[in-house]
Amino acid sequence: MQVNRSSYYKHFYGPTAPRTLLNQQLRQLIFKIYHDNDLRLGVAKITQLIKVEYGLSLSTGRIYRLMKTMNLPQMSTRKPRFKY
Repeated sequence: MQVNRSSYYKHFYGPTAPRTLLNQQLRQLIFKIYHDNDLRLGVAKITQLIKVEYGLSLSTGRIYRLMKTMNLPQMSTRKPRFKY
């Protein structure tokens, strides 16, 4: 593998990065919001709820990536607009 022994053990036994810990907390928060709203919220609505209720300013892209890693479907609650 051509990796130093110290680098290998640091990767597995070293401290977890702060961004990784925050992403784990955000996944739990997203999962809670998603299930509290009967599995009917999409990325934009979840982003809006997190900003209003918890005061966290996150991008929709980050929420989308986290939802994608959790295998949650991206639901849209808006009605489609038809052109006549």
